[in-house]
Amino acid sequence: MSLLVAQAMPLWERLDHPPAQESSAAPDPALADAVIERWCKSAGTGDWDAFKRRLEWDGWNIEQVRAALAGPPALPATPPPWAEVVEQLMLAAQAMAERPEDSAFNSPGLDPGHPIIYEDVLMPALAVARERLRTCLGADPATFPLLAPEA
Repeated sequence: MSLLVAQAMPLWERLDHPPAQESSAAPDPALADAVIERWCKSAGTGDWDAFKRRLEWDGWNIEQVRAALAGPPALPATPPPWAEVVEQLMLAAQAMAERPEDSAFNSPGLDPGHPIIYEDVLMPALAVARERLRTCLGADPATFPLLAPEA
């Protein structure tokens, strides 16, 4: 999971956690430059001055961005909040694959003989979203019947 977190960290999180010095992966300045060049073409229409101004709006400069993109970031002591959601999604997808008959993943509108496109991705996501909402509301299914797996 830590590798996934490191590879998926957005730029602002990478800037907060500079590349790990003890990392076995060598920095790749050429890759960083290629990413920055593509970004400049799409965000700054290839105008480097405009692109640099855009970076400055966020308090960044090209050297900071290049360093952040050149190597894997150091992992924060506490994983970012989104990492917990990704882990829940992965566990739900694995559980659905292992136990497709589980009522938490079944829905009356679904036909196992005619699956809908991306059903294997959407059903675990719906199960996690439903559970997270139920947790936030502090609700049991009897209080909010639309949050029950059968809904």
